[in-house]
Amino acid sequence: MTFPAGGSPLLERMLQVRQAMNARDAAILNRLLRDYLASYNNLKASILALQEAVEAAGPGSLARLAALQSLLDGVKREIARFAEILAENIEQAIQLEIEMAGIDTLALTQAMLPGLETARLMADWARLDKRTVYNLYGFLDPDGPLFAMIRNQFADDVARMVRQQLLSGFVEGMHSNEIARIMAKALGVGLDWALTMARTAVIWSYRVSTHQMYLANSKYIKGWYWISALDRRTCMSCIALHGSFHSLAEIQNDHHRGRCFSVPDTVSYADLGLVGIEEFQPHIPAGEEWFKKQTDALQREMMGPAKWKAWQDGAFEFDQLTKTYTNPIYGPMKREATLHEILGDKANIYYGK
Repeated sequence: MTFPAGGSPLLERMLQVRQAMNARDAAILNRLLRDYLASYNNLKASILALQEAVEAAGPGSLARLAALQSLLDGVKREIARFAEILAENIEQAIQLEIEMAGIDTLALTQAMLPGLETARLMADWARLDKRTVYNLYGFLDPDGPLFAMIRNQFADDVARMVRQQLLSGFVEGMHSNEIARIMAKALGVGLDWALTMARTAVIWSYRVSTHQMYLANSKYIKGWYWISALDRRTCMSCIALHGSFHSLAEIQNDHHRGRCFSVPDTVSYADLGLVGIEEFQPHIPAGEEWFKKQTDALQREMMGPAKWKAWQDGAFEFDQLTKTYTNPIYGPMKREATLHEILGDKANIYYGK
């Protein structure tokens, strides 16, 4: 996250929290990468057997078909084994993120109200009920749809993709030395699926737990601000949402693998009956304000040429860059709107320019 703290205690604390989250995120992704690589290594003997069968036997031979089936059976077996590891890692990480959300929310609120005695805040502070969080959000349930998909569908999906890739190569007269390349490419897609599932589930568990903490401590927290990473990898939806205020009725519903964060907006000292303490309000610039300060080259890169040209022409407002869609596991989520979704058929005039 490159968003500058600017001397704000709240934003300084937010950056510390984000750094800790990134470290936890890297740890689980590295574990999964290592375990997935082990599954791939366990398939090397079957890959070699298929290569030898392709070289020695003609198309349609029983030996060649048997070697292919053996490899596909191995893929399903190894990925099913990895799926169990994936589910276990996600479940453990979710439990940790729920706990950390409770700790971090208190720390961020203290940073937002530096003039409030810690003892008073601690005395009034509502703790997070893990069971409540699990009951409210189905994707956290070990018996829910996310874990069912991982345990029951993931291995089949990866095996099906590998099969399609290999059969396509067989039909086209694939050479034996192409088999390892096709396998690496297909299994690489499976790895990306796994990392996306893990990262999204872990981040969302932290988000929903944070939201429950905001709700439980509404005596102190009246809403939250959407904070995005503000770097060249940030999608335009997240940039458009950066700095926006949201009530406690709303939850931060970023897209898959999203890196956005929410920081609390607290009540005033006057609301708490405290006098003589200078009120504190962090300055969080709007994402549009940040984007307009970037070079034309970076703006064009991040938006894409057609969308950037339309924006330069005033064809749409900046806040139209975000679109809500529904995911079967997480519910409503935000993503970047396409130019056709924003302008309809009028978008065509901006392509090719």
